[in-house]
Amino acid sequence: MTAPSKPTGTVITTVSVLLSLFVLSEVNYPFLTPQSQLAGFGGLGLIIVYLKSGPAALLNRMLAIAVFLSFAFVLCQNEYAFSGLWLDGHPLGERAGQETGLDFAIGLTILVLVLESTRRTIGKTLPILAL
Repeated sequence: MTAPSKPTGTVITTVSVLLSLFVLSEVNYPFLTPQSQLAGFGGLGLIIVYLKSGPAALLNRMLAIAVFLSFAFVLCQNEYAFSGLWLDGHPLGERAGQETGLDFAIGLTILVLVLESTRRTIGKTLPILAL
């Protein structure tokens, strides 16, 4: 694995510090719903995985942006502060059985992103077993 470029290294450091501060703040002073906490933690962690891996810098940045957008969608669909953005006027947890096409598309995107990040960090065996 090659060393990240200077701008990417700065972004990785910034996201790593944000992840640490996010965990410390949510453990000590919980503000978000549990599902939003998981989305924030998972999203920041996956961004670090994609920015740190491989020589295909453009692809890695695009995947990091896809992670950010996907997990931001989950966070927005669960927090009452973003209730104006909720699909069908209900949070994600209350739409069980009434998911929209966008919910499925974002869920599939997150599944693929998690499997790819697992392949990059652990190897091919676990994603193959998961499928």
